[in-house]
Amino acid sequence: MASSLTWDRDHLEIRKPGHTQSVTTAIASLNRSTQLPSAHITVVHGSDGGGTTWIWSRFFSEAGTDWKARVGAGTSFVWPVGVAAEGNEGVANLVQGTPNSIAYATVMAQ
Repeated sequence: MASSLTWDRDHLEIRKPGHTQSVTTAIASLNRSTQLPSAHITVVHGSDGGGTTWIWSRFFSEAGTDWKARVGAGTSFVWPVGVAAEGNEGVANLVQGTPNSIAYATVMAQ
């Protein structure tokens, strides 16, 4: 499976509670060279609150719809979807062990 997909602000359905969280035709059309499964997507997010969580929550808040009013932006809030793991290693381990999952993590160069 692809480690990197193309997304845009108009196709962030997986962040919305109540969405079926399956890959939509629109997302597939943005990634024509990658065969995507028609399967439930598990959203994995950090539980420890930090800069990366703040960046993602701010992005979602600015992307429109109802995220800003219902969830807000910050380092600590209740995610409307998904499962939580502590730290980048915890997030990476949970994604590795969860089929069809998606997450964000900070990558540190050495």
